[in-house]
Amino acid sequence: MTIQKTLSDIQARLKAPKSQENKFGGYKYRSLEDIQEALKPLLSEHGASVRIEDDIVLVGDRHYVKATASLMLGGDVITATAFAREPLAKKGMDESQITGAASSYARKYAMNGLFAIDDTRDADATNDHGKGEPMRFADDKQAVQPPRPAATAERISVEQAQHINELLYSSGIIEAPDRLKKFGDRYLGGSSDMGKMFLSDYKSAVAALEKLSKKEA
Repeated sequence: MTIQKTLSDIQARLKAPKSQENKFGGYKYRSLEDIQEALKPLLSEHGASVRIEDDIVLVGDRHYVKATASLMLGGDVITATAFAREPLAKKGMDESQITGAASSYARKYAMNGLFAIDDTRDADATNDHGKGEPMRFADDKQAVQPPRPAATAERISVEQAQHINELLYSSGIIEAPDRLKKFGDRYLGGSSDMGKMFLSDYKSAVAALEKLSKKEA
């Protein structure tokens, strides 16, 4: 079986239940360990393996953890990447714990991307619902928060925010502060938090970034 067919089979059969609970938010979520545990029998069946690696990327004056998840079968490899920004501080954590939390976050979403795991709007265990600084997907100086939207204005999901983040990297905008600020002004109401994008703006943002990504390729 080719690695593409192996990946397709694993994606179709992988079941990783949300067995963890966020006590602040009162919802269930799945951890990176839950995904890895569910993967083991499927990987063994196919004679495949998974490797996850981290790199620290400096953008401006902020550090991002870039996680790369790789499915390996024979000499073939398929990869997926995800990024998480380290907050400047997080209550109750020292610097090494902050990096570890960002790593776990990025690794989880790299695995989600590789194995087509849908987390819908769930956050993870590090989500303290306003009790600390949230991890942000894009780097820029903090801007004035946009006005609170109407109740019917829906925000994009975690996966959609991650997709936008990946396009910001592939288009080169993440490395150009002036262009990144223009993107934030246009789609985020002046913020740098991808989670603040409205669903109604998502398609146009993706189209614009994909067009730029093709030019960069």
